[in-house]
Amino acid sequence: WFYGPEYEGMGRHCGGKGTLEQLANFPSWADNLCFFVCNLQHGVVGMVIGYRADFRNRHIYTGCLIDKQYQGFDYGRNAQMLWIDTLFKRDDLRKVLIENVAEYLTPLYEETGFKVVGRYKAHCLVNGEWKDEIVMECFKDDFIPIYKEPK
Repeated sequence: WFYGPEYEGMGRHCGGKGTLEQLANFPSWADNLCFFVCNLQHGVVGMVIGYRADFRNRHIYTGCLIDKQYQGFDYGRNAQMLWIDTLFKRDDLRKVLIENVAEYLTPLYEETGFKVVGRYKAHCLVNGEWKDEIVMECFKDDFIPIYKEPK
């Protein structure tokens, strides 16, 4: 995985069975959710996850982990857009948040309506290096799902 072995257990508690729609509409969506990004020619290339869902305040955090060999082909971006778009189709969800350690992804999220709302300095140890964690948020009315043709 792109983020290395320290992240390998991240999805172990995910309810990653069923279709994207079944996961997004799971009655207890406050539980961790995930679905795998699949490509018929390549098999599983990664996963998109939802976590720390807050039903009372109607928001959820989301993230994407893509196998390093498939990075840069827009699989992760398209899966993330599909996931967020599906989540926002729920009447009870008003905001999605992203905690991101990859600075180069910030402009990609900004073009879809996300805004940087904070930064935790030297917050995450990634592959032996301390990285800032960038916190971004997007409200339902501001989200623009932009899909890219895979390279």
